[in-house]
Amino acid sequence: MRDIPAVIVTSVAGARRFLPPVAQFQAATLPVAVGQDIDLEDLQRQLHDMGYVKEKLVARPGDFAVRGSIVDIYPLDADYPLRLDFFDTEVDTLKYFDPETQRSVENLDEYTILPATDFILTSAMLQAGAQRLKTAIAAESKKLKPAERQTLADNLAQPLADMEKGIIGNDLLLYGDYLYDRKTSIFDYVAADGLVIFEEYSRLLDSEQQLLTQEADWVTDQLAHHRVLATASYGNDIRDLLRDDQHAQLLISLFQKGIGNVKLAQVTNVRTRPMQEFFGQLPALKTELDRWHKLKQTVVLMVSEAERLTKVSDTLDDFEIEAVMTKALIYNRVRFKSCKVACKMDLSFRMVN
Repeated sequence: MRDIPAVIVTSVAGARRFLPPVAQFQAATLPVAVGQDIDLEDLQRQLHDMGYVKEKLVARPGDFAVRGSIVDIYPLDADYPLRLDFFDTEVDTLKYFDPETQRSVENLDEYTILPATDFILTSAMLQAGAQRLKTAIAAESKKLKPAERQTLADNLAQPLADMEKGIIGNDLLLYGDYLYDRKTSIFDYVAADGLVIFEEYSRLLDSEQQLLTQEADWVTDQLAHHRVLATASYGNDIRDLLRDDQHAQLLISLFQKGIGNVKLAQVTNVRTRPMQEFFGQLPALKTELDRWHKLKQTVVLMVSEAERLTKVSDTLDDFEIEAVMTKALIYNRVRFKSCKVACKMDLSFRMVN
């Protein structure tokens, strides 16, 4: 949402999730700057609508606290919480601070605060959702007996009242089909020139089928007790997302037949082979690196934590293994960088032709 290149990894459940319209999510951001006039009551109300929880002290991302003229906010995408110090209604100072020591970390001129949740709803959306839910309840009630009709009305009275009062709770997640006027998915948040990658498409469909089976069992039980509506929808369809998505798409599959009837513009066969393990034997690693260099292959070494970079670099130097820390590929060289993913080994190696 900040025009910063990013890789978004999600699951089948995440792709199926109904999300707020992109424009609505963008409108939910909160830009703040030194010298800006902000009403404290309006600020607290907006932070609440953005999913932030008011606490006495901020301790985790998603918290905010108000103490006199000081407002602390812990954005989800920041390493430290923000502190806004007001002079009347004007932002006098804006800075990062350490929540443990309460000391300043860095002064800022401006900052854009992103929502703390993807479940963004405005008052207008809640009122419209309540009306759509009422209409759906009325339509289904016509098919029920008087006692069943009353049970349905009683069971849906609370979520309906919450919508009308503007109360946003996690229980409303079940009613995204009524709260949002269109079915938006994570794909709608991808830039126009972005790439959508499906890994093992057939397995994704299998995973979706498992989710749908579980969902159907749950819905059947809920319908028996008239706790939900028979016409409700609880997520996007993966096949529909693939068909309707206008982005460039890449389907990765071990076997082409696993893709089914999906029309492909081009098929590229990628040849791979399993990587050998060294079990901490640096001399063996050096021998292999020398061989790969002679074959003019680039070798990428990935370290699980940034703190280990220096230690690994020193170890490689001890064995006269030349390595360069960089974010760019260097042809016929060894490079290594930090990796914020869980690795089963201290080091993982990959050859890049």
